[in-house]
This record gives sequence, structure tokens and C-alpha cells, in this order.
Amino acid sequence: MKVAPKNGWNQWLIIFAATLVAGCAAFFSVTGLGNLFRSFSVMFMAASLEFAKLVAAAYVKTRWSDLAKSLRLYLTVSVVILMFITSMGIYGFLSDAFQNQSIRIEQVDRQVALLENKIAINKLEIDRYTKQNTNTLSIRNSQEQNLSKLIADNRATGRMSNMIRNADKDMEAKSKKIDSLNTLNVALLNNIDSVKNQNLDLEREVGGFRFVAESFGVPLKTAVKWFILMIVFVFDPLAIALVLAYNTKRKMEATEEDKKKVQYDKNWIISMLDVTKKQRGRPKKNQSSEEIYIRHILGTIGDGKFLVDLGAKDGFNQTTAKYFSEKGYHSLLIGDEAESDTVKKHKIIPANIIPLLKTYKCPKTFDLLCVDLDGLDYWVIKEVLKNYSPRLIVAEFNASIEHTKSVTIENDSNFAWAGDSYFGFSFEAGKRLGQEFGYTIVHQDNFNMFLVSNEYLEGVDVPEVTYEQTDLFKKSENENWVEV
Repeated sequence: MKVAPKNGWNQWLIIFAATLVAGCAAFFSVTGLGNLFRSFSVMFMAASLEFAKLVAAAYVKTRWSDLAKSLRLYLTVSVVILMFITSMGIYGFLSDAFQNQSIRIEQVDRQVALLENKIAINKLEIDRYTKQNTNTLSIRNSQEQNLSKLIADNRATGRMSNMIRNADKDMEAKSKKIDSLNTLNVALLNNIDSVKNQNLDLEREVGGFRFVAESFGVPLKTAVKWFILMIVFVFDPLAIALVLAYNTKRKMEATEEDKKKVQYDKNWIISMLDVTKKQRGRPKKNQSSEEIYIRHILGTIGDGKFLVDLGAKDGFNQTTAKYFSEKGYHSLLIGDEAESDTVKKHKIIPANIIPLLKTYKCPKTFDLLCVDLDGLDYWVIKEVLKNYSPRLIVAEFNASIEHTKSVTIENDSNFAWAGDSYFGFSFEAGKRLGQEFGYTIVHQDNFNMFLVSNEYLEGVDVPEVTYEQTDLFKKSENENWVEV
């Protein structure tokens, strides 16, 4: 058998990534909820729910088939709701972080706007004083001309001279104000540069968002909001997905390890001949003395310590359960006779076999499936193989049917065996059913065929198994065989 290379590092890489992402998500969520409610108790509650969410997700993934539908639904819904709560906590945390930064930027912007407004007002004052000085200068020049004429005519000039002096004083005062305002504006401009320099780091941090916002023609806050939502939508779901991936990886590696334990000679099936020789002269412990063959096969491929017997009698007589129970196997015995401490009483039909196996916590992969129902065996086995993967199947077939026929009885839940030739399925039907689900017949013993999963037969030379047709039962008057 081929042995897959070790890839444990993949497993640890997955769990490291899952732990890292889940830890960050939990931190952001707990902090975000703490900031919202301003309570340590709320933060502790949020942390507990974060841990429970991961455990619940892993548990549901691992034990999905074993859980009751109501519990499975509740845990699934709980995980989804907790993911939503975590996402909202992350959104609150990131939004609060940006909001704090945004407030600082807005404060600087308001401060700059205020300073620029003061500069604009000062410029208006400067323009007003400049216009007044221009008007005053024009009047003064006119007055100087009038003064010259008065002097030429030997008229009184005192009043005109006073007006000119007053105009000069007024222009000088306004010029000083203009100089003062210009100096103030220079100081304000320097202050603006200083404020902008102090805010340069903040501008750098949001520069990318500003570029994106401007590219799409949306406000900065809108661009940041959508970015945060993208993080939220991927953050916690990714953590959960990685946890589930880790569990899947563990399950796959456990299966691979299970396969690695299978070590045998490529011609181990041939040793069934030796088993047959050893069996001669031994007292029978069950219907067809199949116990020794089961022991031989499971000694080669089995280690799950779980068997299912459908059509069990009392649990000890005419069944393989006693021996394997003594060897530490967990035995699920189901029959339609009297219920006991070891046998669960149920009428087994295709419609109820899967619910029964789920009810009694049958694992997906187990060692042995024995079927002896004297009736709907074919249809029951088919339903089981759709949902479970036994390593070995021991099933009773109808040896009175011709070799070439692939038939079984009708799938009628009301069927009851009359003790005649109309029951079960043919050898060829069992062979084809096994092939459909990846099983090969490795042996037959009177009434029973032994089918082994092909995953345990890689490189094994399996001889063709045949049987002798026998007429052990009276001919049935109503044989409505179904070809399969």
C-alpha cells in the first residue's frame, strides 16, 4: 500500500493562521463592544462568546452526523449570530479608530480654515484702507493745486493748509494699519504652515483613502466605510473557515493514519485458504462459521473497534458479536426479535436504517457490517453504503439463484420471509452493489459473502470468488425478482 508523505506542517500552518485571525477578530470585537457599552463585564462576556463560537463551530463540523437535528440547528444558528456580533464589534472598533483620526484631521482643517478666514478679512481691510488712501491722496493733490492758486492770488491759505496736513496724517495712519495687517497675515500664513506640518503624518495615513475617494468621486468617510465593511465581511468568516479547515485536515490525516496502519502481504487474500483448513473440525459458533474469516480480515484491515449487526438474534447465539465484544469492540446489534441488554429491537427497512444508525451514534467509518435480514438485505445495505463506510461487509446472499442473474426482491417494507426461495439477493447482485460503492468480494462461505473496501486492497491480488448454486429452500410460488 502506498503511504502518503507527511504533511503535518500544513496542519500547524492552518491552526496558526486560524488562531491568529480568530485572536485578532476577538480582540477587535471585544474592544469594540467594550467601547460601545463602556463595561468590563460586557468585554468578558464578549470574550467568552468568542471562545464558545470557535468551539461550537469545530464541534458541529466534527460531530455533524451524530447530533440531533434540533441541537445541530441551534448550534449552527448560534455560530452565525455570534459571527454577526463579532463582525459588528470589529466594525465598531475600526470605525472608532478612524473616527478619532478623522476628528483630529477635521480639527486641523477647521483651524486652517479659521486662519485663512482671518487672512481674507485682513485682506479686505487692507483693500479698504488702500482705496481710502487713494481717494485721500487724490483729494490732497487737488487741495495742493487750490493752495497754489490761493497763494498766487494772495488769498488766505491757512484753512487749506490744515486740510492738507490732516489728509497726510490720515494717509500715514492708514498706511501703518495696512503694514500691521500685512505683518499679521504673514504671521497667520506661517501659523497655517505650522499647523499643516503638525498634521502631515495624519494626512499621509489617510492619503490613500483620499486618493481612492477622489478617484470614485465619493467623500472620504464613504470610502473608509466601504473598506471597513470589506474587512468585516472577510475577517471573522475567515477565522471560522480556517477552524473548519483545520478539523477537516485532522480528519483527513486521521484517515490517512488509519490507512497507514494497514500493513499486509499483497497476496493476503490467498491465506484465506489456510484459514479454511484451520476451520475444519472446529465447532460452529455461528450460522456459517464466518467468525474465523472475519477475525482474519479484521486482523489485517480493522482497528476501529466498532461493528454493526443487522438481523441479530439474542446477541450471542448465531452472531459474531460475542467474540468481538470480548475483544473490546463496541457492538450495535439490531433485530426484530425480543429486545435485550445487547440487542435493540426494531424492524429494519431501508426507510429507517439511517435514522437508527444515527440514533445509536454509529461512526461514519467502522470495522464490520453484518446483514442477515432474510428479506430486504440488498436495499438496506445500499442505504447504509450511501451514508457510511464499513471496512468489511458480511452479508447473506441467496445461493439458490443462478450465477448469471443480478436480482433481488422488491423493495416492499411489508415483506415477510415465508421460508421459501424468495428472499434476499443473488450473488451477482451483491457483487455489483459492492462495485458500485467501491467494494470487492474477497471470500464466500456457504450463505455469506465477504466484501472489503477497495481502499484496503491496493496492490492486492484478489482471486475470483465463486459459489455453488444450491436448492436449500422450497420453490416460491411468487418470485417477483427485480433486476439490479
